[in-house]
Amino acid sequence: RHGRRTGDILMTTRRGLIRGLILMVALSAGGEAAANPRNHSFDLKEPNSFYYFLVAQFKSFEEDDKGTQKNLTLALEKNPDSGFLWNQKAYLDAKLGNIEEAYRDTQTSLAKDPNNVDSLLLMGKISALKQHQQLAISYYRKAVALDPKNEEAYNLMARDYLELGD
Repeated sequence: RHGRRTGDILMTTRRGLIRGLILMVALSAGGEAAANPRNHSFDLKEPNSFYYFLVAQFKSFEEDDKGTQKNLTLALEKNPDSGFLWNQKAYLDAKLGNIEEAYRDTQTSLAKDPNNVDSLLLMGKISALKQHQQLAISYYRKAVALDPKNEEAYNLMARDYLELGD
């Protein structure tokens, strides 16, 4: 019982922090930020990519996939060279079952930032979904080379080795 209550408190705290960050970004962008409690948005003269990313995170916590997708797209329009944002979009695409689009977005993310461990892990997961375990393992190995303490990479690699029977 306490675990659920603690989880609810943490989620509420995260939402509050993200809302505060959105307001800070809005103010630092020189916009006239005015909270609109009806749709959790702010009026800005010129929102930047970080603002849209934070709104996407807020929408994600609200489990609003369309709102998340819309704001990630707006963030990428503002900053198309961000490997991080492409990776975020790829995760959302994968969550929504758009595996081919997730694959393309992850490729774009890795082209922008080849050392993005999260993108390497996602590319490995997508490769495994496509029954390309050896390729998946190669992505996990790259992730481990960059982050030797990454437990997720080791777990995924072990899973795919088991799948191969090695």
